Amino acid sequence: MAAQNSVPISADLEQLNLNEGEAQSVEQKAHPQLLDTPKAVKFLVDTLSPLEAHSGSIYVDLKGVNLSRHGSISLLQIWVPQCKQAFVVDVHTLGTQVFDVPNRQGKTLRSILESDRIKKYFFDVRNDADASYALFNVRLAGVKDIQLMELASRRSPKHMLCGLAACTEQEKALAGPALQKWQSTKTEVVKMFDPKLGGSYEVFNTRPLPQILFDYRVGDVQVLPMLSTIYKKRLNN
Repeated sequence: MAAQNSVPISADLEQLNLNEGEAQSVEQKAHPQLLDTPKAVKFLVDTLSPLEAHSGSIYVDLKGVNLSRHGSISLLQIWVPQCKQAFVVDVHTLGTQVFDVPNRQGKTLRSILESDRIKKYFFDVRNDADASYALFNVRLAGVKDIQLMELASRRSPKHMLCGLAACTEQEKALAGPALQKWQSTKTEVVKMFDPKLGGSYEVFNTRPLPQILFDYRVGDVQVLPMLSTIYKKRLNN
């Protein structure tokens, strides 16, 4: 099951080689991928495993129905800067096996997420960590919380946390047209899942996944590297 504009997974993932680092030509491999089979998850693990050798980074986000120990996880998004590739893992479809599909070296998505040798940037990791551990016994490690980085680097009063949308707009993390598209997509999707606006979080369990939801999840995780760069620079200063 795939969003309308997603592309075949196997050929693209087989070509990814993170051992080559930033020098690798990545422009041809930037198509977001929806992973909804064990084979696709295995290729993802193959892609991420080399990051352990040189303390690489990934950007991660989860979405679900009442995302917490009392709810469920529907989708797991990962942005890999070394290959400029976005992956959306269909946790709802794959179920409990999703974190334990091994590659030839015995590595799994669980071992990747629990490795402190791979830095994992989240924006407000609290519910993500709660749901991952309570529902799948995944103990996240190597976590950097971008929301807390913003708070730590902020010069104005720090009595409130700042949300992702506010940070993205405030820091101009996206160029004009891209920001407008991101905001428009977010507004439409919020109407679909926010109960206060007549929506339901169950929409994230709709299959095939509507293209607008796919774009929304990819867009949220792709903006995280720019925000983390901005806040790291301020903290360093």
